[in-house]
Amino acid sequence: MDDYRPGLTVRVVDRLPAPIVVQLLRLPNGETVPVLERPDEYLGYIVRSEFRTDLVHSTTVVFTRESLESDTGYTFEADAQVFSTQLNLFRTTVHRIS
Repeated sequence: MDDYRPGLTVRVVDRLPAPIVVQLLRLPNGETVPVLERPDEYLGYIVRSEFRTDLVHSTTVVFTRESLESDTGYTFEADAQVFSTQLNLFRTTVHRIS
């Protein structure tokens, strides 16, 4: 959540295996948070934020119920809302740009 900037562009590096997604969307004690009772409904992706095509700023994980394409760029909208403080997640809209 700390690195989020509206309009940020990211490029999808790869999709995470489903068991890893479920593990990442649970608390350290294995419990689920109320907003994520079914973490297996989500897909996880490794993405890199880009300020320019030749400069990588950071790498992070994005969770979505929709499929994203590898090696494709997406931009985050300004509509971000806190989704889970326990897991440090927010919800926002993304649009494919390339």
